[in-house]
Amino acid sequence: MTDKKMRECIAKALEEAAKGQTTDCGDTALKAMIECAAKLKLPLRFKIWDSKDKKWTYKSYKDFSSLDAFIKWVLENMGSINILDNTKKKPIKDLQPGDMVIYDLRSHGSSTYSGHVRIVIRVNEDGTVTVVEGHTGNAAVEQNTCTTEKLEGDWDGPYEGGGREWDWKKLIVNE
Repeated sequence: MTDKKMRECIAKALEEAAKGQTTDCGDTALKAMIECAAKLKLPLRFKIWDSKDKKWTYKSYKDFSSLDAFIKWVLENMGSINILDNTKKKPIKDLQPGDMVIYDLRSHGSSTYSGHVRIVIRVNEDGTVTVVEGHTGNAAVEQNTCTTEKLEGDWDGPYEGGGREWDWKKLIVNE
């Protein structure tokens, strides 16, 4: 049930985000995830690399003074590539609202732009997928409709050749 409720909440939050917000594509996905977990009262944590202690660790909103402080920290310290550590592979043909397609763009040589995230908000009857993404030209968060061929073909193809879904078993902690 957690999976279904989170997917519905994320899709709705992202539809709202696409109404004029200006933010990074990875930040858009992370913020929607955090706000939905808080709304549903789910104990959320993210797996991240601690560069100071040189080890993987988990950070939860309980490690911060407020939910806003946690969101601020996540948006300052995580991005498209870090989302990979908190998701698992899923075939593009099986995408559902709340899932993502992540592109690893480090091979393109930019030191400031390492990846791109498209978040699914709807799978349409005609087989196309409606996504929300940022950094698509005018920097605003936008809704776009893509064919699966486009999802698979842009920017040398998505990371590991497929979609991603949040790894609920790692993210939602039973406390």
